[in-house]
Amino acid sequence: MDGSTFGLNGGVTVRMLDRGDEAMVRSVLTRFKAYPTTDPEEFLADPRTLLFVADDGGTPVGWLYAYELVRPEGRRAMLLYELEVAPEARRRGHGRALLEALLTEARARGHLRVWVLTEPDNEAAAALYAATGGAGSTRVMFTWALP
Repeated sequence: MDGSTFGLNGGVTVRMLDRGDEAMVRSVLTRFKAYPTTDPEEFLADPRTLLFVADDGGTPVGWLYAYELVRPEGRRAMLLYELEVAPEARRRGHGRALLEALLTEARARGHLRVWVLTEPDNEAAAALYAATGGAGSTRVMFTWALP
């Protein structure tokens, strides 16, 4: 990660976080996930994890995190794991800017594919993904909850 910054309208920036951004990660997790205490150093130190934040004057208004996956034959793909924008900041382009920042980084890393899973009734996510060139799928996902 290199701490890249992408400008948006209205003073909002999208930035890829890096080591040294632990306080911002804590702020994001507290705001969006209700995780009041965390140690994000391991996440930020891993070159295969990416965390982008849409920041408005030091306040996170959106975030996205993804994982770079290395396949057995050496090709790489990017899994977009989560993208969220605060309710008061929605419909102002922040989600799109976060996603475009991820796509830019994935291209720079030589990835051939970025993928994401979403719920069938998540119309806002589906609209965003389609508007940025994503293609839908009819695949079914299985999960295993491990105790």
